[in-house]
Amino acid sequence: MAQYPLGWLLVLLFASPIVLWLTSLAFAMRVFTPKTYKTNLRSPDLAREMILKMVAYKYRQLKRAHLALLIGFLLLMVNLVVYLGWVPKA
Repeated sequence: MAQYPLGWLLVLLFASPIVLWLTSLAFAMRVFTPKTYKTNLRSPDLAREMILKMVAYKYRQLKRAHLALLIGFLLLMVNLVVYLGWVPKA
């Protein structure tokens, strides 16, 4: 570790895409995991309100998953540049 003063920083940099992809997967799983919602089906207004809340929640989770996935790919590109151009060769 004495050779690489930024050793832990490189480990964090190289592991960050995987962590972000797993985060993205966790957000996506929150969308597709079945969940029961309690609503009054005899009241169209309450049913519509519940469906709109459910859709808004799922949309937010998918947007978060998408953002984490994109940031992970951007960090992968940074990792490639750092690895190929900056990390000392053995």
